[in-house]
Amino acid sequence: MKTAKTLTSLLTIFSAMLSGGFWIRAATVKVLAQSQNVGVGYGGIPVNVRNHRGKVLDFLATYALQSKWNGWAALAALSGAAFFIVQRF
Repeated sequence: MKTAKTLTSLLTIFSAMLSGGFWIRAATVKVLAQSQNVGVGYGGIPVNVRNHRGKVLDFLATYALQSKWNGWAALAALSGAAFFIVQRF
């Protein structure tokens, strides 16, 4: 029984760290724009923005990529919470 509790504790810690890593990745990911035009697009044209370092980013593609990483982070957090609940009983 002690081995099972130790294993679920380790899985909880691993899931929490994995979740944090995914959220850090979501916060730092960026997609460079294909063109140097900055401005609001219309009719499916990408919205390009200039970041604080002067690079032109595709805002919508970056948003979609951040959403993907946030989803993985949420799943890792959910698994960490589930392992914690299992460990407590």
